[in-house]
Amino acid sequence: MSELHVTTLTGGEATLQDTVLADLKAHLRGPLLLPGDDGYDTTRQLWNGMLDKRPALIARCMGVADVLACVNFARAHNVLVAVRGGDHSVAGNASCNGGFMIDLSPMKSVHVDPGKQTARAGGGARWGDLDHETQAFGLATTGGTNSDTGIAGLTLGGGIGWLSGKYGLACDNLLSADVVTADGRLLTASATENQDLFWGLRGGCVDPTGDPHPRRSESGDLLFSPGGVQRWHLRRRLLRGDPPQSRGHYHGSQPNLDGGGNGFVDPELFASHRGSAAPSADRLERERFRA
Repeated sequence: MSELHVTTLTGGEATLQDTVLADLKAHLRGPLLLPGDDGYDTTRQLWNGMLDKRPALIARCMGVADVLACVNFARAHNVLVAVRGGDHSVAGNASCNGGFMIDLSPMKSVHVDPGKQTARAGGGARWGDLDHETQAFGLATTGGTNSDTGIAGLTLGGGIGWLSGKYGLACDNLLSADVVTADGRLLTASATENQDLFWGLRGGCVDPTGDPHPRRSESGDLLFSPGGVQRWHLRRRLLRGDPPQSRGHYHGSQPNLDGGGNGFVDPELFASHRGSAAPSADRLERERFRA
């Protein structure tokens, strides 16, 4: 009989027997991966490639029943847990060394109700998955600024995106969330059910239901500024402005190796500032909306 050594919640070490692992596998629809199994090394890889964490076991959850089984198992055996949703955590919180990764990334389903203008997304869905479905009906909601950001994680953290100027944060558009609690219960949190939990979460979920809005294509400027001082001066001036309510407004700046930066700004707001930063590249065009 072989044994598996795992990290506990208190940082200690515990041993799991084969029979215990076999029982967990029997309660899962998705695969349970252990070190040395085919697919383990690929699955454990994180979005932030600088981090190299090695969980003792990985459950690839296919639905809520799998999540319930994993949470109950971890609680019963006092195993350290990390939950992976869209896997866009720079800090690497989607995994843990020696612990139990509950992997929701296979749960990518998105269902749109065009009549009610709502969307329901699985715990592993990313904004690109939601945008693909909502765009078929001319709908969109505040998401991230990158299509590979996870819906659940971004919403739990508030969620700033291209449409924030008009529609608020991602969490402001959340209507309900199905949540598996640490004691193994499945609860729905909304404005009418488990209101305190909904207030506390505003996006921490296994299965979120969001509120997309009618939306046309968006346009904006991509600015490359050759000077750091000019770049930040422009950024401050733009953020003081009052963007038109009919448009979302967001600007971010990231230094390049040559000291320049890039960002997205509202075209009407930016028009009065053209030339003030002496950009080395300046593009304005209409394109299909995407996170």
